[in-house]
Amino acid sequence: MLISGLIEELNIYPNWCDTVKFGNPEQEITGIVVTMWATPNVIRRAVEFGAYMIISHEPTFYKDDEIPRDNTVERAKLALIEKSGVVIYRYHTIMHMLKPDLIPTGAFYYLGLRGELTPTEH
Repeated sequence: MLISGLIEELNIYPNWCDTVKFGNPEQEITGIVVTMWATPNVIRRAVEFGAYMIISHEPTFYKDDEIPRDNTVERAKLALIEKSGVVIYRYHTIMHMLKPDLIPTGAFYYLGLRGELTPTEH
């Protein structure tokens, strides 16, 4: 299956945020890494695992426009992304739109907190 095919299935509510941010989605899925942040370490580990798709919840460059600033750190991270050949897909809005919201639900599960989540207004 191509990465683009999986993305079509994930995009149940197409929106401006949940899109491919870097890389070519017209490649075969070899493995998937799911993370909150696509840090340089996560990118390197994904390549080590042979997983060339990264699904990240937060922006790659800490701001929603996904454009790296002109500084040494962000230039190095962009070079790593380009050299690695990974596809970074941001999956943010849909995770929060689902009921229950999957981000706190996952955090509570990971922390071992059991019980019923009662949704409230922000």
